Amino acid sequence: MMKMIPKTIWPWLNVLIPLALCTLLLVLRLADPGAVFEKLRLSILDGYQSIEVETGTTENSPARLVQIDDEALEAFGQWPWSRDKLGEILITLYEKGAAVVGIDLLLVEPDRLSPTRFLSNFPDVSVEPEQFANAFGYIDNDQFLSDVFAQTPSVLAVAASHKEGGDVEASTGFAWIGTTSEALLTYNGLLAPTDTLKQSGVTVGHIAVRPDADGMLRRIPLMIKVGESIYPSLCLSMLANQQDASTILVKGVAGDDAAIETVKVGAYEIPVDDQGEMQVVPHYIPKSLPGLPLTSVLDGLHDAEIEGSVIVLGPTATGLMDFHDTPAGLNVPGPALHVAALKQIFAEEYVIRNSVVEGAEWLGALLLSIICVVVALKCGGIVSPAVFIVLMFSFIGSGFWWFSKSGYLFDWSLGAMFGLTAFVSSTAVSLLRTESERGQIRKAFSTYLSPDLVAELSKDPDKLKLGGERRDITVLFADIRGFTTMSEGYKDKPEELTVLLNDLLTPLTHEIMDQKGTIDKYMGDAIMAFWNAPVDVPNHPRIGCEAAIKMMIALEVLNRELIGSGRISEPLKIGIGLNTGEVTVGNLGSEQRFDYSCLGDAINLGSRLEGLSKAYGVPIVIGESTYNVLDEPPSDAEVVLLDHVIVKGKSIPVAIYGIIPHENYNTDWCADHNTLMGLIEREVWDEVETVLGRLRDLDSYPAELLDQVIYRFENKVSAVREMTTK
Repeated sequence: MMKMIPKTIWPWLNVLIPLALCTLLLVLRLADPGAVFEKLRLSILDGYQSIEVETGTTENSPARLVQIDDEALEAFGQWPWSRDKLGEILITLYEKGAAVVGIDLLLVEPDRLSPTRFLSNFPDVSVEPEQFANAFGYIDNDQFLSDVFAQTPSVLAVAASHKEGGDVEASTGFAWIGTTSEALLTYNGLLAPTDTLKQSGVTVGHIAVRPDADGMLRRIPLMIKVGESIYPSLCLSMLANQQDASTILVKGVAGDDAAIETVKVGAYEIPVDDQGEMQVVPHYIPKSLPGLPLTSVLDGLHDAEIEGSVIVLGPTATGLMDFHDTPAGLNVPGPALHVAALKQIFAEEYVIRNSVVEGAEWLGALLLSIICVVVALKCGGIVSPAVFIVLMFSFIGSGFWWFSKSGYLFDWSLGAMFGLTAFVSSTAVSLLRTESERGQIRKAFSTYLSPDLVAELSKDPDKLKLGGERRDITVLFADIRGFTTMSEGYKDKPEELTVLLNDLLTPLTHEIMDQKGTIDKYMGDAIMAFWNAPVDVPNHPRIGCEAAIKMMIALEVLNRELIGSGRISEPLKIGIGLNTGEVTVGNLGSEQRFDYSCLGDAINLGSRLEGLSKAYGVPIVIGESTYNVLDEPPSDAEVVLLDHVIVKGKSIPVAIYGIIPHENYNTDWCADHNTLMGLIEREVWDEVETVLGRLRDLDSYPAELLDQVIYRFENKVSAVREMTTK
């Protein structure tokens, strides 16, 4: 399948496949089944704040929690307490100097312990209300608390509801700059206080909260919309009263009417998200209950702390069931969250997560994905993953840096997932492309190289580029003897000649490739091959010689088959020449078409040596350079010195050697021949005559070699006589 993909398509696949996978990831991210991505994001944002060093302090904060705890229930009786009791507590707190008290209690029904409510249960009892009032001091507990509200800057909690109904006048006004109330969380109704309490004109603040996907509470909506009315949160209303602010200024995001940026109350400007929710910093949320026990406060044990404080009065007793799970801890009382928000506002320490941050996340994800694709395409080996790791750590680190400097909660998981997807997919495509190219290389070179060499070459496709390098190689030339004459016998049957030629070249090629050789080309009835390119072949001179020997053995096997089948009458013969030297090897030709070949003087000499094999009557001729670098002579053949010759294009004689395989050849003359050549060089003429006489008597001694030796001997003797005469 991969082999069918055109080369021009692969660069597009490197882009389109990462794009497709990132698009799929985007769809999954937006759909977020099971809120998997959201939970991951939340855990990362919690991690920011757990690692970040706490810089805010709450020691001098005016915000206080006065807790209705188990001890208070034991002291004042069963819950709920009567409204007159609450009124008395408020009066006490204000007498002790409290600036603002927020009551985190829902007073949506008339007090069942009120005297008037009590009298209504006994219609037959004739008691004048005035008499009852004289006995108890007042007639209606709700009215008493309402009077307290009317005379104090207290704030009473209300709850949002998805059921229609309930209303109360919001005493705090809002001014909108650059946005509208449509950005706010919207509810259908309100759990409002009783009519009696409403008549006091008490300031109200909602206590609506919205847990995240993991059930944790991290944000407080500073404002909500119920019908056409806007209600501030309990903590925001308390802040407005403390700042004596009649108007809350809401500033929107420039160019987006449905997104809120900040909420300003008096001297405090609070960053919020697009829906007006404030992120509560975890270290402001108490892990235990640092609030002031109500009984101790009433006993005067905390007067200094109450003076000038903004107080949240609310239940923390176990049985009152107002608890929430937060990143700072589980089962945190609701009133403690409002105090945490106030402390955070007074400290002016905020964490910000809005549309700007989310936009930066998406932009970062896009840029990181593009960069990761480029890295996967341009970097190779271990460089690519190393650069990717550096990029990822830099991306994540920049998120932490941004948070530490500005408090922006940057979710790096989005960019990390997109970057990882882009990098892995693009790397996978590149690997597939490489494997495809290697497959093409293996296919293209399988007819020229051994499988081992093809495998090594496929690891480095760059070696197939146009160009060359200088390398020491051993080159082999093999040619069929008498092929022209043989061809004449097949002039009426050229197809049979082709089959015969293929049958000959196939086993010869097999032996070359089996010895890790590279087939350069076929030249009619000739073969050119070499060793040590394109990959290293240790001891290539010896391996080339062994390949030549095996070629001769394979030829004899083929001859027996062909003669036995009657296809030929005379055995086929080949001559082989080998030479070693430095050449230029590589892809030679043009950009459109090139061959992997070699050029150099050593190649030319190798070709000449093949021709000399016929002149000297031996099957294999090697050059002096090959002989000199043999680590050891072939074990299955004899090596003999043939002559010193001056080949065409050279002026200096070079030694040439013959290789005579033991198999299928008689080598009983080789030792005497080498002795003879040594005697000629030393000019020991008497012994030369003796050894030469023995060689003449041997039928195995090649006639062509004998002629060359006699010719050399006579020339040597003539030269000596000429020098003697002079």
